[in-house]
Amino acid sequence: MEEYINLLELEENLKKNKISRFVNNKTNIAHFTSIIAAESVCVMNDFNLPYTIIINLLVPILLRNLYKSWKQQDDIIDIIVKEIRQTSDYENCIKLYDEYIKRLAELIAAFNFKSAKEVVFYFDTLLTHGFLSSNFKNVYHSFEIDRNYIGETFGARVLSGKSVCRHTACLAADCLNALGYKAEMLSVKSTEDINNFTQIKDLKKIIWNHGVVGIEEKSAKFLYDTTCSRLLGKSDIASEELKEYIAKKTFSNNKTHYLISPNQHSYSKTHNNLEKLMQLPLEKLDEDELFDLRKRILELFEINQGLAFNFAIKNISLTKEIAELESVICPHSDSKITSWSLKK
Repeated sequence: MEEYINLLELEENLKKNKISRFVNNKTNIAHFTSIIAAESVCVMNDFNLPYTIIINLLVPILLRNLYKSWKQQDDIIDIIVKEIRQTSDYENCIKLYDEYIKRLAELIAAFNFKSAKEVVFYFDTLLTHGFLSSNFKNVYHSFEIDRNYIGETFGARVLSGKSVCRHTACLAADCLNALGYKAEMLSVKSTEDINNFTQIKDLKKIIWNHGVVGIEEKSAKFLYDTTCSRLLGKSDIASEELKEYIAKKTFSNNKTHYLISPNQHSYSKTHNNLEKLMQLPLEKLDEDELFDLRKRILELFEINQGLAFNFAIKNISLTKEIAELESVICPHSDSKITSWSLKK
């Protein structure tokens, strides 16, 4: 008989039982006991200098550890993610998604593209025409409620036909990595007032609310915005501290820039490209060359559109299954989520 884990129930219990989990932690009990014992020794010895020094050194350390443990009780998502990754539903979703990425990479590899930019323009054409989903749709939609906790399946959400920037960026990065390029989703902030950014002293104040793809090519990197089908490269904006973090969007308003967060997290399956990618300078892009290249790739796509259509039809059962599994692992809805159970 198949067993299931009720994650909705687990989530509710974790929220309710924060205090009991903290108190029942043996390390926390040991820290509490140590503090009481240390204070007692100090009192019993009339606060003699040696004991007072020990108290002043020891107790703050123990208190910091207790505070850290208390804050960790808020890490409900980490606990749930650990449970998800131990289920057969998760394993099946990863396995099938890997197979889809392999097939997508084979489709693109058949064209023998010579550069990452050619791959990007072809991928973008597949994406915008709906050939990378189970229903031939590519709708930007942010759900009201979204348990989107599993980074390695972000790209799988695209196959449902409804997704946001982080999902399409991760799908593109996974495809590029499968083709031998180095790519990662990067968090950025879009702005038409870059002067404010160049004067910011504390980058923690910025809300990094957009995901794009960072791609290595020729000892540099460029960005691909899957949401608006644009490439981004080095900006002419001069900034001593942020010069390698300011990217200019191509085919767009001259004032439109992206600021790249210096602190990133890897969501790709390889997890080995991010550090080097962040160290690479931004490439200076030539808009005339890009325009001609995109035009050529679009013409190639139109001539061979049957291949893309056949790919989508041939893999429709696979994409439907992946999309369904992803919705089970990371439920999302515009109304209340009433169930969340995964097969163990």
